[in-house]
Amino acid sequence: MDFKYFREQPVPQLKQRQRVEWILKTARDSSEPFVSSNVFIYDFRIPRISAHIFNMREDLWEIETEYENGQWYYRLLMTPQEILEQAKTERLF
Repeated sequence: MDFKYFREQPVPQLKQRQRVEWILKTARDSSEPFVSSNVFIYDFRIPRISAHIFNMREDLWEIETEYENGQWYYRLLMTPQEILEQAKTERLF
């Protein structure tokens, strides 16, 4: 990994999937929630980012994708745990 910091947060040593999760969560909590595919590929050496995003969506992660100026940008909307918590609070009996 080239970068030791992302959005002024120290980057923990994680496997690729967990690193993608951490980056998306960290970006969501920052002033700029979108992360470009180039950041994943070139800064964090995660060349198959689209495969990770696909698998995360299969695992019920809500991730928004935008294409702008020739680049893909990803933004985390909700994690599976947050979706479950929201469903529990909205449940009517």
